[in-house]
Amino acid sequence: MNKKLENLKKEYESIHPSEEFRQKINTILEQSQAIQQQNNKVFQKQKRYFGILAAGFAVLAVGFIGTLNVSPAFAATVSELPGMNHIVNVLTFHKYEFSQDNMQAEVVTPEITGLSNKELEEALNKEFQQYSNKIIEKFEKDVQSLQSAFPDSDPHMGVFSSYEVKTNTEDYLALDIFVTNIAGSSSDIHKYYTIDKHTNSLVTLSDLFQPDADYVTPISQYIAEQMRRQNASGENFYWIDYEDVPEWNFKSINENQNFYINETGNIVICFDEYEVGPGSSGSPCFEIPQQVVADILKTNIPATQSNASDTKTISQNATELSEDELKQKLTEDFHQYGQKIIENFEKDIAALLPADSQSAPHMGIISNYTVKTNTEDYLSIQLYTASTVGTFSMQKYYTIDKHTNTLVVLSDLFQSGTDYLTPINQYITEQMRRQNASGENVYWIDYQEVPEWNFKSINENQNFYINETGNIVICFDKYEVGPGSSGSPCFEIPQQVVANILK
Repeated sequence: MNKKLENLKKEYESIHPSEEFRQKINTILEQSQAIQQQNNKVFQKQKRYFGILAAGFAVLAVGFIGTLNVSPAFAATVSELPGMNHIVNVLTFHKYEFSQDNMQAEVVTPEITGLSNKELEEALNKEFQQYSNKIIEKFEKDVQSLQSAFPDSDPHMGVFSSYEVKTNTEDYLALDIFVTNIAGSSSDIHKYYTIDKHTNSLVTLSDLFQPDADYVTPISQYIAEQMRRQNASGENFYWIDYEDVPEWNFKSINENQNFYINETGNIVICFDEYEVGPGSSGSPCFEIPQQVVADILKTNIPATQSNASDTKTISQNATELSEDELKQKLTEDFHQYGQKIIENFEKDIAALLPADSQSAPHMGIISNYTVKTNTEDYLSIQLYTASTVGTFSMQKYYTIDKHTNTLVVLSDLFQSGTDYLTPINQYITEQMRRQNASGENVYWIDYQEVPEWNFKSINENQNFYINETGNIVICFDKYEVGPGSSGSPCFEIPQQVVANILK
């Protein structure tokens, strides 16, 4: 047996769990080799799905990342090669499962591989294992207590713990380990880890700022503003200015508040369920625009400049409308959009149900809207239509500049005559290849079986919106750039990708 597995077995035995739990761990350890072999088979299936590529970067990338995922030792070796220190991965080391009547548990333990700082890597992986051990121990004790206290009843209880890689770029690896407890109601607890790949260190929130800088106040003020805005719009509900129970009101983040750094270099502040609002508010996170903390950030922190003001200037060719004129124009457009959907649906019903038909085919159309952004600068609305049998979905986005009362098209955001398609296409292509290689999603890129399906370029007036941090988000309909399982993907474009051509 592999030494690492043997050491883990000793750690599990040292906490004196139940015999059933001990047997489960032994089974997990005995099956570890089989799991790795199964991962190899899955990887081979993924390769076949993308077709046999003769000799291209796509095969090299998929094969290389696949090898990292099934071979931690290889990943560790690669990380020591010059220029390859950013190849860091998170693997599922083992999974504990329990199911008996209405009591269930699933605890997934991650393992980080590829850090050149092996001391940090070992310490983190040990912490992950100990965290899982505590969850399992407590669950088993609770099961025994419930069975003893209610021998004739069938109590409900569940614990689910897993992880999500939030960011994995050249600069940072961010990991969210979460636990959901279910007993009547449910609650979620999150624990975030952010690793700087350049310094091979675990980053705390204070590490991102200049010494003695007050980062708590501006971040807290921005979050309070967002909470009030979301409360007013009905987007969510937070305990802010809450007179019924004033002591619940959000006042400030902690100095070491849960956070991570996202792919565009912005800090994202996170709260657990019930920390700043009722259970219906979930476990909310707030992305902090760079300009909120720009003057106190350390200069050596890799971060993108997310200046919403860069995208405020609209084309001089755009027609400025009064508020009433804009409302009327949009209302007419929305009405026509809805009418077309209804007309097409009624025609389809007539075609599917002739007068003498005895069958009852399944068919449904759902059309609704979502407010994507509603800030001082922009209102972005998504209209979407989907078939209830999953055969199609389509979207239409509207972005309105509140300062000029104009409807914004993609070309309006860029300097006249500039090529904005190429840099955006290049960035989206990179993201598609990265997600294909990691298994995060599947896109038609470097797809040799049907080359004409491959993503080549966005349209000049591609679906888009501007998010709350001022970044452009490019969106595609279902089946536009990938199979149905890929959904309707959107790609947030970091400011630095188009900074030199933005107005």
